[in-house]
Amino acid sequence: MPHFKGLPAPETVRLDGRLEDGEIRIMHLSEDQWQDISLEHAIYLLNAYVDPGVLRRLAARRKQDPGVVFLNLVPTGATYTGNFGEVFVYALFEDQYGADVPCVKLRLRLTANQALTGTDVIAVSMQGPTPAEDDHLYVSEVKTRSGSVKKTIVREAVNGVLADMHSRLAESLLFQEKLLEESGDSAGAERLWRFEDPVNFPYETTCMAVVLHDSDRWKDEFLNELPRRHDTGVEVVVLVVRVKCLRDWIDAVHAVAAAQADV
Repeated sequence: MPHFKGLPAPETVRLDGRLEDGEIRIMHLSEDQWQDISLEHAIYLLNAYVDPGVLRRLAARRKQDPGVVFLNLVPTGATYTGNFGEVFVYALFEDQYGADVPCVKLRLRLTANQALTGTDVIAVSMQGPTPAEDDHLYVSEVKTRSGSVKKTIVREAVNGVLADMHSRLAESLLFQEKLLEESGDSAGAERLWRFEDPVNFPYETTCMAVVLHDSDRWKDEFLNELPRRHDTGVEVVVLVVRVKCLRDWIDAVHAVAAAQADV
């Protein structure tokens, strides 16, 4: 994946009686701000869907422009916005946490609107070639709302990431490691394998519940649905990203990505 940078820093907020053993962060992204980063984000989105070399070969066989082929790989409806949210979190981890996503799930679909199960995003940060206790595993559940509104959206994101952490993280790591090996990325597979044995090779873990939401439809009262505590023994961070005219940004990034595919 290409390098990404430029997201604004979030602010940390405290709410009495809500997530007292975790963190709540709010990021604001104005229309001017997202316009400034749309080109970089478009290139990131394009690479998340398809390897550029593969895209060029697909286009050559079909005698079509690469941008046309790219748009045929893009889903519609809720999957369209949901996938955008996941790619945003890929960029977020790289930009603000120095972590990378070894296995890019969007490349694994068999149809445009296929819904991929498993943990939304797994990102890793390692300090060196051998395991260290300050290596970091990030597990994320992502909810994207550009039009519809759901009062329980933040709570559902928290519940989702904690369920993934405790019920299927080991399975997700194994299957993603397998896919990376099969695609010839042994280095990526090794990076994931490092996090499969926390007992003998401990590391730091953060569960991130990310809600990418249109700012005009967001209500602060959604945070009141959070529990008082999560009591899970892991670091839990809620990040709400409030984006002005979110659907416009999503559409603009896809349009720029299609244009960049032809460059």
